[in-house]
Amino acid sequence: MKATINGVRYNTETATWICAGSGYGPLALWTAILYRTPRVRRFFLVGSGGPMTRFAAQGRFETGDGLHPMTYSDAHLFVFTFGTPDELAAFREEINRPTASDP
Repeated sequence: MKATINGVRYNTETATWICAGSGYGPLALWTAILYRTPRVRRFFLVGSGGPMTRFAAQGRFETGDGLHPMTYSDAHLFVFTFGTPDELAAFREEINRPTASDP
């Protein structure tokens, strides 16, 4: 999936897969995958879900899918909540690694 949000391009084909999660409740079944962009390390969530989730079709009470940018804090919480201990350790290690834009 590709999307441009606020001038930032997101692409699941070039991004790094971090972890997957899912949840359920009345009208709130959802599944999502957390990704990180390659250069700038922006996080984003791609998934689908019912009408009471962030993935609901906008303006309608229907299921939907989409891509949502996430802050580092939200990404960390997602990995902490849904990831395995190995995925959490890899996430923390990756964050501490310098980027190509670092001096």
